[in-house]
Amino acid sequence: MSTHTQSKPTRSNRHDSVSPERRGTAGPAFLAFALGLGLAQPPGPLFNSVRLVRADEFRGPERDRWQKPQEVLAALDLKQGDVVADIGAGTGYFTMLFARAVGPRGKVYAVDISARVLQYLQKEARKQDLNNIQTLVSRKDDPLLPEGSIYLAFFCDTIHEITGRVDFYRKVRHALKPNGRMAVIDWIPATTRREETGNEPGGQVSRDLTVREAEEAGFRLVKEPKFLAKEYFLVFERMNEPSKRP
Repeated sequence: MSTHTQSKPTRSNRHDSVSPERRGTAGPAFLAFALGLGLAQPPGPLFNSVRLVRADEFRGPERDRWQKPQEVLAALDLKQGDVVADIGAGTGYFTMLFARAVGPRGKVYAVDISARVLQYLQKEARKQDLNNIQTLVSRKDDPLLPEGSIYLAFFCDTIHEITGRVDFYRKVRHALKPNGRMAVIDWIPATTRREETGNEPGGQVSRDLTVREAEEAGFRLVKEPKFLAKEYFLVFERMNEPSKRP
């Protein structure tokens, strides 16, 4: 999921004018394209309107510089044997880190709507001798995770691509164990205009809207690390009973 100053892009050219790290999940998916998966075009709505800039921006030291993966892992406090779902996994930047953190007794579901990207992720996992990763081709409106199967559901630069997020979060809640958590990292919007914080795929979603939608789906905010410069980082716990609208 770099600090710089720039003029505010219009909606039509936003993806072309912002820095690569602000392109969200489209970056990892386009990386898969750039690495030679043979995709004629980016596969699906998570991966539209993106131009290849530099693949290294989305992996290794270049991404580590602004994504701070070790700090993210420390904040999540994963244990050996935990089961994690990386939703919107792309080519597996966090998936591989989670797989090492939970160890051979744990498990990571790499969840994405693109089967081709997950094939690449699976190949990379084998190269790294990571045998505790299970890829899962999901639907746009459903992660398709087994009921009560996971301790942590993790989204990094993904929720702004989901329409009907409250319903999606409810399905995630269904997949969580009773003490399970949901973590969300996404971009702090450059604007608070309504059209930038609604349900349009590719739009930005504010921190406050994310909290409201998660609460409506049956979650409670319990932690908010502040070390990411351009992203918010929210950790929710699963409540026993989902909240209801009055």
